[in-house]
Amino acid sequence: MLPVRMLTLLMTLVLLTLSMAYAADKDEVDERVEKAREAYQSEMELIREEVAKELDTKEAAERKRTNPDLEKIKTIKSDREELTADEKIPDSISTKIKSRINKNRTKFINVLTAAKNEFVRAKLDDEAEAIAQELEKFKSDGTLAKAKPAAAPSKPAPAKPLALAPTKPAPVAPAKPAPVIPDKPATAKQPVVVAKAWPKNAPPLAVLPFDAEQAKKHQQAWAKYLKIPVEYTNSIGMKFVLIPPGEFLMGSTPADIDEPLRAEPENKQIQGFIASELPQHKVILTNPIYLGVYEVTCEEYQQVMGTNPGPGGTNPVEKANWNDAAEFCAKLSEKEKLKPFYSRAGENVTRLEGTGYRLSTEAEWEFACRAGTTTRYSTGDDGNKLAEVAWYSDRAGRGQPVGRLKPNQFGLYDMHGNNWEWVDDTWEPTFYAQFENSVAVNPSNQSKASPSRVARGGDWVCYPLLCRSAKRHAFDLTSRYERVGFRIALVAVAAP
Repeated sequence: MLPVRMLTLLMTLVLLTLSMAYAADKDEVDERVEKAREAYQSEMELIREEVAKELDTKEAAERKRTNPDLEKIKTIKSDREELTADEKIPDSISTKIKSRINKNRTKFINVLTAAKNEFVRAKLDDEAEAIAQELEKFKSDGTLAKAKPAAAPSKPAPAKPLALAPTKPAPVAPAKPAPVIPDKPATAKQPVVVAKAWPKNAPPLAVLPFDAEQAKKHQQAWAKYLKIPVEYTNSIGMKFVLIPPGEFLMGSTPADIDEPLRAEPENKQIQGFIASELPQHKVILTNPIYLGVYEVTCEEYQQVMGTNPGPGGTNPVEKANWNDAAEFCAKLSEKEKLKPFYSRAGENVTRLEGTGYRLSTEAEWEFACRAGTTTRYSTGDDGNKLAEVAWYSDRAGRGQPVGRLKPNQFGLYDMHGNNWEWVDDTWEPTFYAQFENSVAVNPSNQSKASPSRVARGGDWVCYPLLCRSAKRHAFDLTSRYERVGFRIALVAVAAP
């Protein structure tokens, strides 16, 4: 018989061995559970990406319908917002994605159950209880009790905004211009301005489609948030209206341009302009702007430039080339003590990082022209109704004084017809192609690759199909044309 002391020593060694085994087993189980959590989270991230794509596809399909269901689009948008903000997956997803979620969930539950059983067998009561609680919580609401959340990417703080003075605009913070690339061919991919995100308490983007009432609500909501007025008059009496940040489908589909192309069977130049509306692509505009309620008039041009290349009075200015329009913006900015966006020397204009007046980008112009609509014109698809808002097809013999017809839903006059309007972008017929499979955020083509600049809206000679919201045109930037004028913009920011 072994002495008591030796028996005690042997028992101690056995217990120590068992303890070490249990410790090794515990570490192994913990590692297995942690890997399962990571695998579950990774799979759910991929699933959420698939759900987002599915919702985007549904929304795009609904928007392209002749009569889109606004309530359905609203529901899809709500699901998309919950998915982004709360990672909540809607019930409306496809059966395929539901099956994938259930498979991922079951796999993780099996790992937790096996871990709990191993801890029970090893008499590790505390560990077994912790896993049991996580398992119960996960089954009830999908929460990973011990999951290690990924570090959230830090969001850059928005630049400190400046206020608008009561009688004239205070300095504003415009979107940073993309760098000029002088030697790229016309087909090269151009830079896109990407703005900082708004805080969570900012109003929602104005996402097309929406009606006139909702257009006003978007304007009022952003004016209230930014603490600036919806309507604003500058030092020389020019009127502006607030255009909220928004999201829309820019350009046209092949079906949209079929009739316009057939209307111009022999004119290859016009056909080229029409074809440049492809592909239709999603655009997000993150910067609110003030846009001129009217085209710049002859008398306003006279006040700033000292000359009058037009019929005078409140008729839209004409025979002003793109460089003239840029110089007008620069001189008006200097007049109001703002930093210009442009500097002109002869027929050479340099773009600057300004805080004053500028031409709108092509995307800003189309969003403002559409004013919530997804149709050919802001009045719908019927060209006959265009007469409510536009001078076209030589119906008045020449361009007319601004503001005589009805405004669009944002309160802008003569966006269709009257005179073509210069915008800031350099002309490139294939510029939209780079966004066929991606979202364009504040797109702006500031290349020097082409001697032409984009013009929008049509004129008083054009027939309706040439005055569509998506219609693109271009003119030589140094040439002056009788039916080409411009409208100006001012970036709006919050009061301090």
